[in-house]
Amino acid sequence: MQNIKKGKISLSDQLMQASFLMQHNVDIPIFKVAIKGFDTHSNQENEHKDKLIELNNALAEFTQELKSNNLWDDTLIMTYSEFGRRIKENGSKGTDHGEASCMFCMGGKVKGGI
Repeated sequence: MQNIKKGKISLSDQLMQASFLMQHNVDIPIFKVAIKGFDTHSNQENEHKDKLIELNNALAEFTQELKSNNLWDDTLIMTYSEFGRRIKENGSKGTDHGEASCMFCMGGKVKGGI
């Protein structure tokens, strides 16, 4: 667990560990995984692009794993950040800490839309 807290295990590997435990009916109702690198005070466009690709690929792999093991309908995935960003870009082509943020929810029983 210590390596996960320090961010040394990829998001994909963390999600695969969660999937393994879910497949083996380990009684853990909530798994928290982490991905670092979103604190972009500069070069946000490129940094976010790379991080969002990593997030997309990890979640796509995890989703497929859950579906193939009949766990998708019993799973809720939620993404969030511990702090928001300002909407306006700063002078370094990044954004500083602020109030704006977003959250994504997905799962077999999630009804999409606003």
